[in-house]
Amino acid sequence: MSREIKFRVWSEDQKTYNYKFPYNYIGDFYVSSRGKVFSDFGNTIVPEVRQEAFVVEQHTGLKDKNGKEIYEGDIVKFKGIKPTFMVGYSELCTKFWAKCKGGLVEEFEDWSEEEVEVIGNIHENPELLGGGK
Repeated sequence: MSREIKFRVWSEDQKTYNYKFPYNYIGDFYVSSRGKVFSDFGNTIVPEVRQEAFVVEQHTGLKDKNGKEIYEGDIVKFKGIKPTFMVGYSELCTKFWAKCKGGLVEEFEDWSEEEVEVIGNIHENPELLGGGK
């Protein structure tokens, strides 16, 4: 089964996924195959000058029990498991994982969409992982 490859982009400067800049649509980015971030400025697509100011997060291909899409950087909880987990991606193993503060890892292949719920993300809700904001 194939999955749609999608990304979302977090702006470190504006602290939002809905990056605003004159001439482009809110949150409308293009990501190159090498992870470089481009914006649509009217009729021109240009690379963002400060690439380090953006965090590109890939869609896992799954939705949670409420139908919300799950991305890297999301904080999730699993049915019957107490800690919360952050979703990540291993390029070395080319798979998604979820890791809690204590080091326990849940592998992507083991997830059932009925058992997982997105409760936030690492940028807006880091306290959900047990740390401060």
